[in-house]
Amino acid sequence: MEEALQKSEEYYRTIFEKSSTAMIIVDEDGLVSIVNSESEALFGRPPQEIEGKMRWDEFIAEKDREKLWELFRKGQRKLKTTTAQHEADLIDRWGGVKRGLFWASIIPRTRQYVVSVTNITEQKRMEEALRKSEEKYRTLVEDQTDLICRFLPDGTLTFVNEAYCRYFGRVRDGLVGQSFMSLIPEEDQQKVRDKMASLSKDRPVATCVHRVSLPNGEVRWQQWTDRAILDERGEVFEFQSSGQDITERKLAEEALKENEERLKMAVDGANLGIWDWNLVTGEEIFNEKWAEILGYSFHELKDHLGIWDQLVHPEDRLNVKKALQDHLDGLTSHCEMEHRMRSKDGRWVWIHGRGKVVSRDETGRPMRMTGVIQDITEIRKFQKALLETTKS
Repeated sequence: MEEALQKSEEYYRTIFEKSSTAMIIVDEDGLVSIVNSESEALFGRPPQEIEGKMRWDEFIAEKDREKLWELFRKGQRKLKTTTAQHEADLIDRWGGVKRGLFWASIIPRTRQYVVSVTNITEQKRMEEALRKSEEKYRTLVEDQTDLICRFLPDGTLTFVNEAYCRYFGRVRDGLVGQSFMSLIPEEDQQKVRDKMASLSKDRPVATCVHRVSLPNGEVRWQQWTDRAILDERGEVFEFQSSGQDITERKLAEEALKENEERLKMAVDGANLGIWDWNLVTGEEIFNEKWAEILGYSFHELKDHLGIWDQLVHPEDRLNVKKALQDHLDGLTSHCEMEHRMRSKDGRWVWIHGRGKVVSRDETGRPMRMTGVIQDITEIRKFQKALLETTKS
């Protein structure tokens, strides 16, 4: 009999100790008498700091303590085995907060409770993320500002949302049942048809940018994301699309392109070499003119970007490095210098260089620097000749 009792006790102690759930034995006054190893991982305290020294509610956030105490009081009033469940925030020894699921049961014929605590922090995080996702989706559907429509392969609209109606200044009944192609300038229609035809089971989603004509004659740009809806045979029978007006973006892109073209013309006209130096990665970018000034082709130097300092005249190298370092250290508003560099054929080319740090991190460390160089060899020759003439 004693042997059987001993085996039974060992059996249940093994379950208690090896449980993947934190388990504690609590006296009726709240003092913890025994904890298992999982409790140490959950509460961040070894058993010797807990057993006989701490009350179970010291692990519970103050806002949840009364609710959990009520569970125990109910059990005490019934004076029989009872099981209760409750969620509460746990506080570990470092002040970290975890969400726990408590199960409390009275141990038969005792005034003690066995309490199991499951860490459900990740589960609650996922539930909250799901809740927020559902809320976001619901808000998106209810307060949609994007243009939403559904249409058949021939372009006939089967659904449009309010934003779609407002954008085109039409009522829903005047749009549904009609082809949206009438809203698109003729020169853009084939592009849209080709994009629709490209969608399939293997490629169900695509983006299309095109122009539209408004009732007042204004032409604007839209970007649409089209999704093919497939039947049970995997064939496209309808499309659902979400669109946005991107007119301002297109105008900005066109303006930027024009500015870049004007800048390129100005740079080419001034024979300027351009360079861009990433001081974090060490990457250096330059244009073809930079290489041409030194008699190289762009492809000859593109794989040897760090060679520029080796080409500086030995007599000029110290001054160049000092001017550069002074600017990197923030001592000057920009870096400007005149120095010689060796060209591919061995000649010394006089260079006028100007650069500026355009990006620093929060500590002031330079991250990116850009600049230009110009061949001033002929100017230096003229200056030298003029000086010699003056002396004579």
